[in-house]
Amino acid sequence: MPNMMGTTPGKGISPQRGRFSPLALERLAALMERASAGGSDVALARATPSYWKNRDLNLVFDEKVKLTSEQIPKFQKLLDATFKKKATRDRKGGETPKRLKVEHVIRMEDSNLWLRFLAKRKEMAVFTHAPLTQLPGSGQAKTARPMSDTEAALLPDCLGELMTELNETYLFHGSGPAGALAIGENGFDMARAGTNVGTMFGAGAYLAEASSKRDEYAAEDSSGVFAGKRALLLCRTLLGSMFYITESDIPKIRRAMSSGAYDAVLGDRECLRDTYRELV
Repeated sequence: MPNMMGTTPGKGISPQRGRFSPLALERLAALMERASAGGSDVALARATPSYWKNRDLNLVFDEKVKLTSEQIPKFQKLLDATFKKKATRDRKGGETPKRLKVEHVIRMEDSNLWLRFLAKRKEMAVFTHAPLTQLPGSGQAKTARPMSDTEAALLPDCLGELMTELNETYLFHGSGPAGALAIGENGFDMARAGTNVGTMFGAGAYLAEASSKRDEYAAEDSSGVFAGKRALLLCRTLLGSMFYITESDIPKIRRAMSSGAYDAVLGDRECLRDTYRELV
């Protein structure tokens, strides 16, 4: 299961029909005020994650770091903790697995993607974002770091270095191994959004907090090093301000996202159908 850093779903501020929504105007005013003050209320670290092998951003690096066998049980526990034996119409053929087994973990350390991530984080930090726990539904992300240090020690170290003020979290994305490595090189290709199973909650990169949801889109490679294997990307994600919706309503979603007031869509089918929450 590749561990990817640098997903940036935020869309920034874009006016609809030449006008800003009231909330977008509030966000724009905050941006101008804090930019003129020369800072932000949120501490913006430029450093790479403490657990990375490559730490010097004065150098250009792009390395696929294979994690040791000692780390695999931590990722296995994360998959087990976020797995639900519940299939949706997106699972094509075959039965729902009882469990997903981690065999390899590759961390993608890319200075270019990380700098892009930091730039988006800085852009989003000038605004106040309602936490996920204040939105309707089941509360904090299922991938969130436990409050107990004892429990947290059993999970991947990466869960502990997040800016929760920006609703920064880790989410899953399913793919074939070759596709996952390609995403790790260049980030998500928005031109391909929805080419696999459609765009129920609008165009964008589809992610989920449940490993069993994104496994529905994981595919086996037919040849190569990872022949017969599937892949899940564990993506470091900035959700910012989320537009909450429980049903597919593309016109409504487009209006919301073009208003400039939101950075991501939270499609909550878990609330309505007891299936899953998806983030776009």
